[in-house]
Amino acid sequence: MPAPTASRSSEGRSAALIASRRLMAGALWGLTWGGASWAFPLVDLPGVHAGAPGGITDLAAPDAADLRNQLQIANALPAAAPGWTITPRIGFEEILSDNVTQVHSPRQWDLSTLIAPGIAIEGNTRRVKLNFDYSPSLVYNARTTSNNAIGQQMTGIGSITAIDELAFIDVRTAAGVQSGLGGLGGGAIGASETGGLTALGNAAGLTAANQNASFQTTSAGVSPYLQHQFGDYGSGRLGYSLNMSQTKQIKGTQFNPFPSGAGGQTLISQEINGNYNTGNLLDTFQNTVQFSASQSRSTFGGGNGLTTTAANPYSSNSSTTTFSDQVSAALSHSLSVQVSAGHETIKYSGGNQRNIDGMTWQAGGTWVPNPDSSITLSYGHQNGADSLSFDGHYQLSARTSLSGSYHETLGTQLQNLQQQLQLATPGANGGLINGVNGGPGFVGTSALGLQPGVFRTKTFNVSATNVQDRDSFTLTMTLSDQTVSGQAVAGQVATLSKSGTVSWSHEIKPDLRLSSSFSLNLQNGGVGGTGNSWAANTGVFYALSSTVTTSLRYSHFTRTGSAAIFNIDENQLVAGLTKKF
Repeated sequence: MPAPTASRSSEGRSAALIASRRLMAGALWGLTWGGASWAFPLVDLPGVHAGAPGGITDLAAPDAADLRNQLQIANALPAAAPGWTITPRIGFEEILSDNVTQVHSPRQWDLSTLIAPGIAIEGNTRRVKLNFDYSPSLVYNARTTSNNAIGQQMTGIGSITAIDELAFIDVRTAAGVQSGLGGLGGGAIGASETGGLTALGNAAGLTAANQNASFQTTSAGVSPYLQHQFGDYGSGRLGYSLNMSQTKQIKGTQFNPFPSGAGGQTLISQEINGNYNTGNLLDTFQNTVQFSASQSRSTFGGGNGLTTTAANPYSSNSSTTTFSDQVSAALSHSLSVQVSAGHETIKYSGGNQRNIDGMTWQAGGTWVPNPDSSITLSYGHQNGADSLSFDGHYQLSARTSLSGSYHETLGTQLQNLQQQLQLATPGANGGLINGVNGGPGFVGTSALGLQPGVFRTKTFNVSATNVQDRDSFTLTMTLSDQTVSGQAVAGQVATLSKSGTVSWSHEIKPDLRLSSSFSLNLQNGGVGGTGNSWAANTGVFYALSSTVTTSLRYSHFTRTGSAAIFNIDENQLVAGLTKKF
């Protein structure tokens, strides 16, 4: 807390820094949602480029750090120790299920063994910052051996400083197993192994859904870029990005995170992008000019048995060119406004032919009510339609926080996945979270069934967290509205998914923890048709030592659908052990 005798000059400097942070938030708003496409990283890894003046704007490094603190980014991940930390691990689980194949009938019980080796790597050197976690998980069934399979769980965000204060390379990856039917069931993309190996958090995702509906999803990319500070005049950034994303039906036991199974989608995209951000003119105004040009190719192999596209392979090329000029102004120490105008050209070939060529505009503001909160709201025209955009994180108290977002996007499902990876940052539990508002990452990705084609997707998410001395509570609600853009291709249908999850964790004693959760999903349309699903989980976790943890858990999963084949339920009893080395 500042001393009572703080000088007026110090107060003035603090006010100027707060105003600068408002402008920084405005610049981040422009980079994330001011255009239809932008190469990552949109949010830098905490600590990355700490010695590079300006970060993504011309502000000094302390101001950038302050902003990340406001958005709960810096606090999301504990500071890594200098050097390299490599932690191998191995996990074992015995899973007793009364419907291991998750079918309506006939039900089959089975005892399954899950073996999950893994490795976590943290790098914190002058030139390399890295957070990486990878765990392939083998599920071996005693009776239904035809369902034996391997799933991959992976998260990774890193940066390499090739030339001090000039040349950088950013890398990002995320992988997980999801249900091709959407709704609940399957793993979670971008989650860590600490999510629990049960029906809602299986690191492999293989015991939560019929293997015929289990898909491996992986996205990875590399982005070299140049960034330079031009004295007091501003900063510039020029980069190139290459990304590959894929989702494939899981068949057999293969370790490759990019499997070659039947069905699924592949997206390869590349992009050139740049921006120039002026200094804080008169400590009040800031101007950001940005452009991007991207092209991509999407393919859908068919043959996954879930949609009518089994005999109709699909491919599409797309290109996007955007340009925008944004002006930000600090109206007060806590409020800034942003206005932008530009032009976009978006083209899709194939069944979903779309041609968008016109002006874009956006107007909004950022409110920072306290040092740990930031709320940005805007409205404008982009991606060929008028839309609302919202991101917010509000710290109600030292123990309670709220976060939320609303966005509308245009593109294939894998393009949407790549956009969410651009916004990701490591969270405290090892998984990836939204780096803009501190909320969950990859919102709605697993809830929507896998389909080909171009969609206009509206996604709303709100989450609340309360942390007590020995208890923590989390409530998350998500709405995803996916509608067909242009003429529908074979098997492409609209989907409305509404999900909610409440979880509770209680520390019985320092080495013993109880965790429970309940999730509900209501789905209209989509691959699995109209239906509901819900899951309940509860378990105890006991730490035998600092490196060995045991667990005993029970989970129940139910899905009801318009077709009898989707009416299923399953009970699981899971005993597990994890050893870190």
